[in-house]
Amino acid sequence: MNFLVVDDNRLLNRFLTTYLRGKGHACSSLSDSSKVVSWLDINPCDAIILDIGMPKIDGISLTAQIREKLPLLPQKYQKWDEVDGLSWKTNSEWNGWVGDGFVKFVPIDGNQIKEEFEFTLRIKAKYTSKFGIFRSAKWVSANSMSDVEFAFKNEENIGIQINQVPAGSSKSPELSKKRYVAFPGPLKTKLTGAGFTKDRENSILIGADGSNSINFPDIEYALNTSHVSSARTQLEASLISCLKRECSDLPRLSQFDFSFFNQPDDYLYTDYFYTDWGTSPDCSVSSFRATSADEGYVSLDCTAYASGSIKWILYRILFTTYYDTGYDSTSVSLKVSANVSRTSNPYSVKLSNIQISN
Repeated sequence: MNFLVVDDNRLLNRFLTTYLRGKGHACSSLSDSSKVVSWLDINPCDAIILDIGMPKIDGISLTAQIREKLPLLPQKYQKWDEVDGLSWKTNSEWNGWVGDGFVKFVPIDGNQIKEEFEFTLRIKAKYTSKFGIFRSAKWVSANSMSDVEFAFKNEENIGIQINQVPAGSSKSPELSKKRYVAFPGPLKTKLTGAGFTKDRENSILIGADGSNSINFPDIEYALNTSHVSSARTQLEASLISCLKRECSDLPRLSQFDFSFFNQPDDYLYTDYFYTDWGTSPDCSVSSFRATSADEGYVSLDCTAYASGSIKWILYRILFTTYYDTGYDSTSVSLKVSANVSRTSNPYSVKLSNIQISN
């Protein structure tokens, strides 16, 4: 980060500057508070550490001057009635002769007035003369308004939305500055990523004054509902195809996997044993995860059904052979898994390394 230390105490100024630089930050210092505003016009700065009691300009007055120089957050990002259905009831009073007034903001959520979030913004008139006789008034904020700092990290393929309005990307944001003055109201910032990148949101309600910093955690990855549904459909289709042709991935069943109710205690040998797999397995998603923006993993727990038939040779008398047959069905637990990767379609995934096991 780029710090600026402002303190007329040169010893404390030097100590803070040395400490911040030792922590890996870029840090500049000024001992004359009257030079801060002009310094900020030509130098990058993320944060300011300033003393309250200083000659020439005290810390509180300097904070107000700095905020006055901040640009206003563009109006398209402050359409309150388009953010979660929140609108505003306003009440204002002003006196043009005295040049003083206020605007009171009360948020309305649906039909419910949220009086606990009421804000009052003081306003004052700036007069300009007309024809040397009359004067016109331009009403501006009497106090320092709230400011917002956007701390976007430079990440690949990350889009920015502010109050549901696209605002460029983290590499190329539409807002060229990091800090802006903003009117009271809701501010919902969202980072949207390509592939399996998890969306990140930050929601605050801006008051009439104060500083707000919009920070986001490091990028995370996740498979959304559409990705998992696409993978599940494909995995179930692969399992059904395997069951139809009795592929080698299926477990080998023996007559001892079935409970034939009429199995004899003593017989010569098995004449034949036959199994048939059903093609209507029951599956549920057991686990899924994304390992990056492009790759992930999905696993299903499935129950497949098989029927078995058997013929036993019981005994032989002369030239006559006596047989008995049995029929049964059983269920077999199977696990079906695959690696997934994203496609050009944001709602589907591609499977690879499909595995069927029990």
